[in-house]
Amino acid sequence: DIYAVLDIDRALVGEKRVLTYSSPPSSYIGGALGISWVAEMDGKVVGFVLCRLIEPGLTSTSAAHVEQIGVHPDAQHRDVGRALINTLFQYCRERGVDQISAIADRYDRVLQRFFTRLGFQEGDIVSYALTVRD
Repeated sequence: DIYAVLDIDRALVGEKRVLTYSSPPSSYIGGALGISWVAEMDGKVVGFVLCRLIEPGLTSTSAAHVEQIGVHPDAQHRDVGRALINTLFQYCRERGVDQISAIADRYDRVLQRFFTRLGFQEGDIVSYALTVRD
């Protein structure tokens, strides 16, 4: 399914991000993301959610963090993304995970609305970045 995930990512954001992945089966996507799912329609992968568990340490609660979620453009507006997040929610509830977190680019209003509609709220952690190269 990893190549189907990469195809969906490519359809959503173009070649730029996909080309940053090293050998997909052994890279970030195929490695430590232990709680990830794909969604299928008619036997074809049309969506994915890549997540990781965050144990208490940096925070006082356990959390699942959505690293990336994507739905192929041809399958959007069919509740595929909602179904993926609902699957994650059930998984977390059954295992006693306290919270699900996600991030969105400050300019990606579509993704922000998606998370908000599903009940996500803006969290307390603010992200900062320091440019190293011009």
